[in-house]
Amino acid sequence: MVRERLTLGVKILISVSLLLYLIHRVGGVHQVLLQIQGIRRSFLLWAFLLYMGAVLLGSVKWFVLLQAQGVQVPYRALVKYTLIGAFFNNVLPANVGGDVVRGYGLAHHTARSEAAVSVVIDRLVGLFAFLTAAAVAGSVLLLAASRGWTHLSPQGWENVRVLTALAWAAVGGMGGMLGILLSRRSKRWLEEVLQRMGPARPLLPVFHRVAQALNAYRHAYRALVGAVCISWGVLVLTSLENWILAYALQPGRVPFLYVLLFNPLIAFALLIPLSVGGVGIGQSAYVFFYSLVNVPERLAFTLSLVHQLLVYASSLPGALLWLTRRS
Repeated sequence: MVRERLTLGVKILISVSLLLYLIHRVGGVHQVLLQIQGIRRSFLLWAFLLYMGAVLLGSVKWFVLLQAQGVQVPYRALVKYTLIGAFFNNVLPANVGGDVVRGYGLAHHTARSEAAVSVVIDRLVGLFAFLTAAAVAGSVLLLAASRGWTHLSPQGWENVRVLTALAWAAVGGMGGMLGILLSRRSKRWLEEVLQRMGPARPLLPVFHRVAQALNAYRHAYRALVGAVCISWGVLVLTSLENWILAYALQPGRVPFLYVLLFNPLIAFALLIPLSVGGVGIGQSAYVFFYSLVNVPERLAFTLSLVHQLLVYASSLPGALLWLTRRS
């Protein structure tokens, strides 16, 4: 208990410290508030609806994966668990806390192992789809800049080129790993390799859990492809939400391709369990990535704050469902 409280205290300290540092870096609280006050409020409702649409579409992906696993759960129940999970993503120290809550809720309908498998695969499919989208968006952005359809400074070009190359490398690595785990022969070979490598042996429990999760989908390729496509739909909706917020803050300053490239990368940054609900880490990721293409740091930081507030607002239905369920 003492250790958990100490860990939580450290994460709160990290979140607060990062926010204070970024506020100082972009000119202080007054400058940030001025930019927020100038936001075009009529766009906020559209951004909120797009984000809620992304949350609901995510529950469709979960439904598809469960159907392929032979688990019959009412879609309404999945929507409820998704909304409750979204709420806990914002209040638990790690951004994956919502996955734990979703798995716990689903365990009321099926075996705990099946519930855990579906949540793990849901997360893996989403990460793969987001990585692929980032790689494609970066490639399209480089092509558009080379044809003169959009402008990138020489340094911005180099930054996007490096990010795109890393994204493609990650796609290849993750795709290859998923392919190995879906093949029994390749899986046995990799397990033997890990056992022979002393430093890699601690990875064996993680390897076994992921491999076990994927076993349920060895022949459900149609469901996996469908889940990837749905994940792309989720990414498009959340990217549109971010783009609309950026337009509401400063029209025409952030091209949509920038958002498509950075949105999935920011989602990866939020998986770092060093803050409370991703606060501080997310804002740092916005400032870091968007500054690579010369978007003003104050705009990127303010965009991250407005997006964070919108995420909190979208999680309120989940909080209400959780409180109602407890009562």
